[in-house]
Amino acid sequence: MPICTCTTTQGSLTSEVKALLAAEITRIHVDINHVPPAYVNVVFSELPTDSIFAGG
Repeated sequence: MPICTCTTTQGSLTSEVKALLAAEITRIHVDINHVPPAYVNVVFSELPTDSIFAGG
């Protein structure tokens, strides 16, 4: 089973947004790979804001 990991800063996504993202990631994976939705695992990893950097 694939595990799709989404890494973000703590508190930046609500539970509702996480659920929507997980559903959309699952839908895309199911459409492309023709597998049942239960086959897809989506995990959210939240790190402190001073632990994620973009562009340096």
